[in-house]
Amino acid sequence: MSTKMKLASLISAFILVVGMVVIGVLAASSQTITMNGSVNFNVADKSLWVKEVRMQESGSDPVVISDFSPGYINGDFNFDVGEHENSRGSFALYFDIINTTTNSYNVSVTVPESYTSNNIEVSVTSSIPANENEITTITSDTPVTTTLVLTVTNPNLTTIDLSDIVINIEEVVPSFIFSYSDANHTHTASITKFVGSETEVIIPSTVEYNDTTYTVTAIADGSYSTGAFSNSNITSVVIPDTVTSIGQYAFPSCRSLTSITIPSSVTNIGESAFSH
Repeated sequence: MSTKMKLASLISAFILVVGMVVIGVLAASSQTITMNGSVNFNVADKSLWVKEVRMQESGSDPVVISDFSPGYINGDFNFDVGEHENSRGSFALYFDIINTTTNSYNVSVTVPESYTSNNIEVSVTSSIPANENEITTITSDTPVTTTLVLTVTNPNLTTIDLSDIVINIEEVVPSFIFSYSDANHTHTASITKFVGSETEVIIPSTVEYNDTTYTVTAIADGSYSTGAFSNSNITSVVIPDTVTSIGQYAFPSCRSLTSITIPSSVTNIGESAFSH
């Protein structure tokens, strides 16, 4: 074999090897995850509306899932994902949610043990905040309360049945009803009603409302029947040092109340605040 032919043969062999390596690299980098099944929501009442769902591969922009039908999360809500392929092994689902009530919700996710044993990590947005007003009619212009994000991560993942994932949504029952003020560029809150079931009460110094922190500075004025703690079964109450005023008829007929901590910050106690 001549030198030229040997050289050509070596070059061809080299190109073949390089080509095989490149194909191997491309094949490795294009490993896909096949998603199918559905995502289940577990919530007790008809109060949350899913407006839109998007899916996002790691490093890419979210894509709207066009065949999703908006609707209430009522009872066991089931969202059919369909079948998708993902070349990066991890993804996130974004659920744009409208909370139609003034209640807030805690969110958790339940996954099977097999996910943990296969190093599949699943996380979800931890809460859905209350809406400022109760909503009875939803339009295309109704603003989203929160975007609930479900994230699934595993760089070696090749297939997953999303039916194994359950998103748990639980209403947060408040202990207090507040009124809010933004006067003089300060964010303050007053307790207008105690609605909790606990008997040993610790009043918070701050409260979150519409993504803003409000300082609790007062227990509001009331009447004998409408006072903030009127006729409650509380046995003790601790007032934080942010409070400066205890309104009139704040604690009437609290006959089980035996202990109350009033800080030195309180400069006003209204008429009949502790009557009967």
